Amino acid sequence: MSGCWIYGESTIKEVHIVKSNFKAGSGDYEDEALIREEQYGEFYGIRIDAYPNNAPFHGRSNENLSEAKEYVSNVSVL
Repeated sequence: MSGCWIYGESTIKEVHIVKSNFKAGSGDYEDEALIREEQYGEFYGIRIDAYPNNAPFHGRSNENLSEAKEYVSNVSVL
């Protein structure tokens, strides 16, 4: 799913919600297992700017499309 954010009525940023079957873990032994370990399933990541590109996901991996859309609607990127 793709759309755009408009800042100051003149700056446009592309926003893309991308479905994935993988969520990378932090790998940090001090984190709880849910954050530390890699997970497999259905996730929705958010990418800012032109897609495809090598930019990292922005924010978190969401567990459903509705959650991802809500996150994009309520967050701004500087």
